[in-house]
This record gives sequence, structure tokens and C-alpha cells, in this order.
Amino acid sequence: MINQFSNRNKTSERHPLVLISVPGLNNWVTDIEITKYGNDVEPSLEVTKANTKRKSLESTEEMEQSSSHSTENESKQIKNDTESSKKLCDESVKESLPTQSNQPLSAEYLLNLPLPDRGGKVCIVKIYEEEIDIKVNEILDVVGFISLDPRMTQTSLENSLFDCEETEILAHHPPPSLIPRIQVVHWSRTHHVNPLFHTEIDLSMEKATMLCTELKMIFTEILFGDSLAGSYLFYHLISTVYLRKNLAVLGKFTLNFSNIPQSLVSEFGKNLYEIIELLVTHSHYLPMTLDNMNELPFIPKKDVDANRLNSSVLQLAPNTHLILDETQMSPGRLNSSGCQAIAALNRLIKDQEISYDFKVYNVDFCHNIPILIVSEGKSMLPSDYHVILQPNNVHVETYSEVFPAAKLLLTQELLNDLRQYLTLSKHKKHELPQDIECLIEEDFVKYRREYDINAQDLHQLLDLARLVAFGDGKSTIDKNSWKSACKLEEERWLRIRGL
Repeated sequence: MINQFSNRNKTSERHPLVLISVPGLNNWVTDIEITKYGNDVEPSLEVTKANTKRKSLESTEEMEQSSSHSTENESKQIKNDTESSKKLCDESVKESLPTQSNQPLSAEYLLNLPLPDRGGKVCIVKIYEEEIDIKVNEILDVVGFISLDPRMTQTSLENSLFDCEETEILAHHPPPSLIPRIQVVHWSRTHHVNPLFHTEIDLSMEKATMLCTELKMIFTEILFGDSLAGSYLFYHLISTVYLRKNLAVLGKFTLNFSNIPQSLVSEFGKNLYEIIELLVTHSHYLPMTLDNMNELPFIPKKDVDANRLNSSVLQLAPNTHLILDETQMSPGRLNSSGCQAIAALNRLIKDQEISYDFKVYNVDFCHNIPILIVSEGKSMLPSDYHVILQPNNVHVETYSEVFPAAKLLLTQELLNDLRQYLTLSKHKKHELPQDIECLIEEDFVKYRREYDINAQDLHQLLDLARLVAFGDGKSTIDKNSWKSACKLEEERWLRIRGL
């Protein structure tokens, strides 16, 4: 029983938020969570079954405790009274609510998922705190009480009748069977969704080096025997934005692979994605076909009628690996939406920001999305690291056999080790000793003279050295890490100059 007059009662502000399951969550994450926490039963179905069982038990106990004939008559009378009152209540609510027959809102519209083809769940959470500092697209863990009672929605609808338009009312008060409500008692931020990873994991340098070598070898095989491309793909997977200072975004690692053999153009991007989705927790493959560019929403836009923001394919959680397959683009003309899509991708790659369209004004939101672009020639989109593939003829001729063999090398035990290793490497913090700073200054002067690099190139070289150190299980950029990064960049620069 709730004591409404207790001195321990405390009032607080309520902050309603819409939460969705992480977009692009890969199947292996879901499978492991089901194994750890039980069957993936729909909440509405589970609660309905429990309520049905409870009601049947209660009715059985009542029948056993009371006399048969009189109790049956009373029960029938109570049931008839209840049904009639419920019917009157429903009719009054229906009369007061706006009609939905003219323009009903579809389930897809109400769910408003960034990647509707990938599926997902949506809920409305209500957090009770004075102030909350939650940013758009953050990943949260919440614990609370779930509500699927339609009467709460009817009450909310009745209270909103005189304040809002019909579409807005229906969009903001969806049926609980589709979008449940959660009263939150505790919430926290989380920086990853890897069910295999926990903070106590700390791989030894020997094991980290072994896993790094193993993964680079597999990447080299599926990238036509190009070891340089295999190394860059590995460092791309452990990259993340770790600092924003003034206009600089440090840690972003947009990678562009070009010069793909013509005979494999149609299947290479998809095959590469099949390997990546086995390793990372959430990712998305986007063929840049003319239809996709012209028709898919790339920028979140406000729906004025419903007074809400409609999501887009770029509204993704931090560290969602986005693979753009430019080889799928066919000749044609981009319409205005397609041009906006290209502009949005350019802005995301350069600044890791997306400008959300609120009709009257735009608002810039920061993102952290590693992007891999697959193209025949140099991509029309900018990139931080452009790697021109140098395919080995033997690998090209036997690619139909090499790709399945590479997948066979990824045993379940190795996959789990690699998944933990990639998550750990992504969230390490780095240090830059004083003696390495002097070495970097000397090499920068040399590279500026020989390769005509600028300050931005130096930042990228430092980021690569940081990732080389993380790949070897180190948190400090030492001389070996710096020299290895320099060697990689020198070879990449030489390939570009050789065009």
C-alpha cells in the first residue's frame, strides 16, 4: 500500500524520452544475450500470459471459497455490471477522441526507427530527476517498471484533446502494445554493447599481438593479398573519436578502398561487410544505389503535423560501423534529396556532425560513426585514409575460394577473443612521452619537405600511431609504434603519388 502522506515522499520532475534498441545491432550480440538472459519473449506477450494465469488462479480460488449457486449469480451480476460500465467508459472515450479512420498512423511511422529494415523495439521511458544531461543518440541502460495498460494512454489522450492536433495526439500517444511505457528507477550510460566484454578484461601484450596478427592476416586474404589494406582495415575497426577541440575532431578514421577488380565489384562490398559484422557489435551496410540516395532519408527532419523529429539512416549510435558501397551506384541523376544526402555524408565524414532539420532552423548534433567506403576509383566522398588496393592475381582468380576459407578461419573461440579485443582496444586511453614528441617534430619536418603534408596529415599520422600502439596492447605511443605508423603512411602516400 502506498502512503501518500509519508514524510519520506519526494516530488521530482518527470522527463519523458523515446528509447529504441541500438540500430544495426548484429545477430551475434542478440544470440549471446538470449543465451545469457533467457528467451527473447515479447514483453506484451509475456505480461499478457502472466495476467491471464493470475486471473484464472484468482477466479478458481473464488469459486472454491464461496457457495456455488449464489456466488455464480453474484459473479454474473458483477461481471455484467463491470462490462456495462467498461462499455460506457469506452464509448465516452471514443466519442471524445479524434477519429482515426480518415488517416490512421502505421506501425512503421509510430516506431520511427532509423533502420526500419533491420527491425527494433521502441519504448517511452519516464525518468524522475531534477535535471538530466542525456544527449541525442547516446546508449543507455535503464531499469524500471513496464506498463502496458491501455487505460493510461486513454487518459493521456483525453488530457491532450484540446491542446494538440489529431496527428500529433496519435503520434505522441501510441498504443502500449506497440510502444510500452517504462517508469525508470535507475539509468546509466554505457559506452559499448558487447555482452562478452567487461571492465576487468586486460589482455597481455603477447595475446594482443597474436590477435592483431591473426586478424590482419585474415583481412589481407579477403583484400586480395594486400597486407597494407589489411592493416588499415584493422586500425579502422578500433578507431573512435576521442577528442573534440575547437574545430578539430581527433580519432575519426574514414577509410576508402579503391581499385577493386572489375570482376568482383558487384559482390566485394557485401562480402567484406559479412566479415565485419561478425566482429563488431553494431554496423550497417548501405549500397549507394541511385534509388537509395534519392529516396532514403539521410537527415532527420521535423514533422510539423506530428510535432516530432522523423529519424534518418545516419541517426546511429556511437561507434556504429557504416559501410558505404559506392560500387553499386549506376549512371543517373540525383534529385534534391540525393544532393542533400551527399552533403550530409560529406559533413559527417569531415566533422562527424549532422545538421538536423527543424524546418525553421537547423541544429548540429555530434556523431561518432566510423565510415568505410568501397569504390572503383577514388570515392566522390572525402576520406581520411585513401588506400589504393594492389590486388594479387592469384587471390583475384581464387577469390571464390579465398573468401569462404577466410570465414572458416574465424572459429567461435577466435571470434569471441577478437570481439573482446576490438572493444578493449577501442576504449583505451593513450599517452605521448616527451622523447617521442621530439622525434615526431623531426619526422614532420622531413615529411613536409618530401611529401608536402600539412598539419591535418600530422594529426592523422598521430592517430594512426595511437592505433598501432593499441593494436599491440600498449597504451603509450613508443618509438616502434610511431615508426610503424610512418612506414604505413609512406607506402600509402607512394601509391597515391604513383597514380
